[in-house]
Amino acid sequence: MKHLVLPLALSVSLLAQAPPPAKPSAPPKLTDVVATINGQAWTRSDLEELIDSLPVDRQTIYQSNPQEFLRQLGILEHMAEVAEKEKVLDVGKYKYRYRFERARMMGDFVQQKVQNSMQASDQEIEEAYKKNNDKYTTAKIRMIYISFALPPAQGTTEEAAKAKAQELYAELKAGSDFIKLVQRHSEQLKEQDGSLGTLTKADAIPDAIKNVMFSLKKGEFSAPVRHDNGYYLFLCDDHVVQAMADVRDAISADVRAAKFREWFTSETKKSKVEFLYEDYFKPSLK
Repeated sequence: MKHLVLPLALSVSLLAQAPPPAKPSAPPKLTDVVATINGQAWTRSDLEELIDSLPVDRQTIYQSNPQEFLRQLGILEHMAEVAEKEKVLDVGKYKYRYRFERARMMGDFVQQKVQNSMQASDQEIEEAYKKNNDKYTTAKIRMIYISFALPPAQGTTEEAAKAKAQELYAELKAGSDFIKLVQRHSEQLKEQDGSLGTLTKADAIPDAIKNVMFSLKKGEFSAPVRHDNGYYLFLCDDHVVQAMADVRDAISADVRAAKFREWFTSETKKSKVEFLYEDYFKPSLK
């Protein structure tokens, strides 16, 4: 099957020439010949395979006017035959452009084929789940933040910030509402009631803070935690370890993607390019 590239002008003309609606009829079987193009028979299966292979914008053009699309395909295939008779590939600029475009297209095709063929076994999925368990452990966290300045002369001292954080911790243990304390005292995320959203163990969070966050059970709050220029208190709204069955599809996709990257890396290493005149290949644009 030849590669189809419709020029922009033809694409526009197709959209502008929609045929009148036809009377409904029984659809042809997949093996039925539905059209001939320059004498070549096209079954319904052939045509649907062609359309499925095209970019979305070309599919839209076909759907807007199938008959005109195939007329334009016939013209393109005829011109390709004329080009072969005229031996256009004997001319350097056409030969090397064709060589480049063929390599690009064939490279795309084989990557798609290999990617679609990748499979993930039950064992691979289970191993990936165990290895990346942090990715599937989530917590919904709120925080209260009390800052201090370094050096102390520029603002609240560390001692004062620590004392305030300890005071708020005592209020929490006495039954105070965490969100109300956020609104009265926290220096960040007041509009979000202190919410940091849903976090995972795989997120880039300092270990000292992450360990505290993910040690909390649902409804528990932490003692003050010092980090950099402030003290934090955390509340866990929810703590979930997703079951493998719930993330199986995502894990399978990750395993298949990893296999494809391994294959692609291996294949690219087989390509060898030598530069015999280094000065000739210096960039001409800077």
